[in-house]
Amino acid sequence: MFGRGKLVWLVLGFGWLLLIFWFSSQPFALQRALYSSSLRHFLALLPVQLTFAEAEYLLRKFAHVVEYTVFGFILLRVLGRWWPALLFLPLIALFDELNQRQISGRHGRWQDVLLDLSIFYLLAIFNYCRAKFRQEKTKSNRR
Repeated sequence: MFGRGKLVWLVLGFGWLLLIFWFSSQPFALQRALYSSSLRHFLALLPVQLTFAEAEYLLRKFAHVVEYTVFGFILLRVLGRWWPALLFLPLIALFDELNQRQISGRHGRWQDVLLDLSIFYLLAIFNYCRAKFRQEKTKSNRR
């Protein structure tokens, strides 16, 4: 059914999915307690002045974008094509946001689904444009 390499990606994908939902299932206060001292040290090193709340917001949004971009590429490896990954990833992001609505101090927002998917979708568009460009270049070389 699956080759060994695809099985490894499938297990990695399932593990990454569990990690996403584990992070999303943590109450906000617990997450803040885990990273607040590190974030304060990092803020002191920045050349720009950010409040703790601003830095925390940026960190949380950046983490979401990264975890969904990585998960998108894992899906791409498992499913073998962009289109299934582009269809499946928003469902996971939506369920993640719905899950967050049930957690103390967390908020699930549809805007976060869009943000979560943004980089992976931009890379998919870039890949599509690149493939079309190569296809046109090959056609013009054959003439």
